[in-house]
Amino acid sequence: MNRCSLVLVLLVPTLAEPGFATVSSRVFLPTSARQSRQAPSPSGSAINWQLTATDHFDITYAPELAPHLQRIRGLAERAYQQVSSDLQHELSLRPLLVLFGTRGELQQAIASGTVPGNREHILLPLDAPGARTDGDLVHELTHVFAFDIVPSSARTDIPRWMHEGLAELERGEWSESDLAMLRERLRINTLPRLGSLQVGASPDAAELYRIFGHAALDFLVARAGQDGLKRFLLSVRTSVANPTSVYLAAIGASADDFDQRFDEYLRARFPV
Repeated sequence: MNRCSLVLVLLVPTLAEPGFATVSSRVFLPTSARQSRQAPSPSGSAINWQLTATDHFDITYAPELAPHLQRIRGLAERAYQQVSSDLQHELSLRPLLVLFGTRGELQQAIASGTVPGNREHILLPLDAPGARTDGDLVHELTHVFAFDIVPSSARTDIPRWMHEGLAELERGEWSESDLAMLRERLRINTLPRLGSLQVGASPDAAELYRIFGHAALDFLVARAGQDGLKRFLLSVRTSVANPTSVYLAAIGASADDFDQRFDEYLRARFPV
């Protein structure tokens, strides 16, 4: 499933909850770093992890993945420049980008607790199409920025839909499967109401919250422009007590009329 400038990891209740980012089937961002055992290779032997650096990342990889390094180094720095520019923020940390040849190897390392490193990670499998890898990295890097930006005391107050929506907006595209789900919800009038969304989300509702959040941030940009999105981000950083109210103020809508305006916008942009 391919899937989308701004927010912050704001949104995450979660960099504190192990496995939060695993809701995504794409890239895994461990929310609490820990020292891991040395990971086995697919053949069962230990991996001799290598380490290299870019301006903003450290990258660790198995020797056989060295031919991919030039591409990944460029990809990582482009992703950093995009998210940093959109969020107007420079990270206070250097994420560790951990490369895996396949998604299966990545999942095996997670299951066995053998992911290398003892700090913020982004785990990246290299068996996906190039555009997918690019989008996945941007999405997960947005989460890292959000974690760095939002005060620790406020992370659990940011709605899940907002957190994932910003990362998807930063990704910059709508997947066909996401559009199909959105159009079907519009067709049968079952799109959630803003007031009904919880801060978190059950596993069954995770995809819906992500899609709703993507659409809601699209709506913000349509109403207030990219500068409005940046103002929204700044407001959330300085007034985290009620991020949903900050969102409504940014688009110039009240809680009472938001759902109708949002529905009209979506039906005009994504005809059923």
